[in-house]
Amino acid sequence: MFYHDTAFAVPDLEAKIWRFMSLAELVSLLSKQALFFSRADKLDDPFEGSLPKLAVAQAEEGFDRLTPRGRELIRTTRQQHGYLQSKLWTMVNCWYVNDHESAAMWKLHASDGVAIQSTFRRFVDAVAHSKLEIRVGLVRYLDYETESWDVAQDPRTIVSIIHKRKSFKHEHELRAVIAEPIPGGIYSLAEGPGYLSPAGLPGIYVEVDLTQLVEKIHVSPGSPPWFQDVVRTIAGIAKLDGTVIQSKLDDDPLW
Repeated sequence: MFYHDTAFAVPDLEAKIWRFMSLAELVSLLSKQALFFSRADKLDDPFEGSLPKLAVAQAEEGFDRLTPRGRELIRTTRQQHGYLQSKLWTMVNCWYVNDHESAAMWKLHASDGVAIQSTFRRFVDAVAHSKLEIRVGLVRYLDYETESWDVAQDPRTIVSIIHKRKSFKHEHELRAVIAEPIPGGIYSLAEGPGYLSPAGLPGIYVEVDLTQLVEKIHVSPGSPPWFQDVVRTIAGIAKLDGTVIQSKLDDDPLW
């Protein structure tokens, strides 16, 4: 179910959202009728879930009266079992927010694939019956050298997962996040007592109502007619063949 977390800024309900994916990922989505949420430490950006420099400085202000050895011990423990550890049980599903397709996102993520077009309202309705708490929010882009969020006001590690460096601002990302032990997951003890991390679990599938989620399935620009036929056939698995259209980037120019 959608869980409203005040730390997560949400778009308008009718905001268009896009999920660019390969043909194999589309087959997985339609056959499983489930979205894949990747474990945060499996994402490409090594800064995922980390803290900006100002946030680290703010977090360490309370350690001023400790000995240097004490400060180092707390800092090391926090790194091993705090933000770094939280990435192991935080699951993420990413969407692009914009009124229009993105040529850049096609090239980066689905040059020979598809893009699912939906809205924020449709996404919320599609996950409504999930037993997991799914927080959804717009990613905030910061300069990790000079900007931060108020860690003292909200010290939860989950807040870090909705912040990224400004170098990724072109992604206009809407991020769905699950931050709780997953039913049926395989867990093992990590380095310290009381800490759990999922073993061999790259992510999880969350069942969704595809008729609610999918408004259109756009076929990648430049793809041949037979590829659209293949996508339409695959979409027929979920009775969504009527939603398949060619990318608007293939429209003929007007002279």
